[in-house]
Amino acid sequence: MVERSVQSSTAGLGSRTEDQYLLLLVDDDETVLSLLHGLLARDTPHRMSTAVDPQTALELLRQEPVDLLITDYRMPGMTGLDLIREARLLHPDLVAILVTGFAWSDAPIEAMAVGAYDMMLKPLNIGEVHVRVRNACERIRLVRENRAYRRELERARQEAAQGGPMMEFVEPIAGIGLFPPTPSPAAGRPRREDPTLEQLERLGKLYQAGLLTKEEFVLSKNKLFGRT
Repeated sequence: MVERSVQSSTAGLGSRTEDQYLLLLVDDDETVLSLLHGLLARDTPHRMSTAVDPQTALELLRQEPVDLLITDYRMPGMTGLDLIREARLLHPDLVAILVTGFAWSDAPIEAMAVGAYDMMLKPLNIGEVHVRVRNACERIRLVRENRAYRRELERARQEAAQGGPMMEFVEPIAGIGLFPPTPSPAAGRPRREDPTLEQLERLGKLYQAGLLTKEEFVLSKNKLFGRT
């Protein structure tokens, strides 16, 4: 078997929803590959594809954007580090996790140098796999939100340049932090979510994750509250 693709129960291989990601698992050891796929298939809503060599993985990467790449380090013809480097040239927003059974001292530095998000050591631990993949998926979500906010910022800048003064950069609104507390609902009444506060909370998460600059955060918040 050179390559196999596995579709989730919620979407076919030709489609995926906004909340679904495409995971590509790569390992020349089919036993490890099947184990990893089995661990993730139990509770992930995302689509998964697998490849037993880097060359096949690159073919898949050229065919369709991959959100999360989980690759072994030592493989014939190309290391996992080289694969991550090539994959991120094809898809700059791709999040990658390096899996290795060789914990050399410079491994984390070398992994970060090619853009890896995280590392996992063999033998794989079930709990660790789920936690690290969950964190990686959260990173993907934040990157997507950041991209959407940047589009909104660019649109706001263009509107300001064409029709009026640029939004002023002001200090945070008094009484509202990055994560404002949600008022407790009255007894017997369901809590109503405030969409403005939800948007503000998402902005705060992007800012704290380093995906928005302070200027972009303040501009987005001003736009959210109608400040011009």
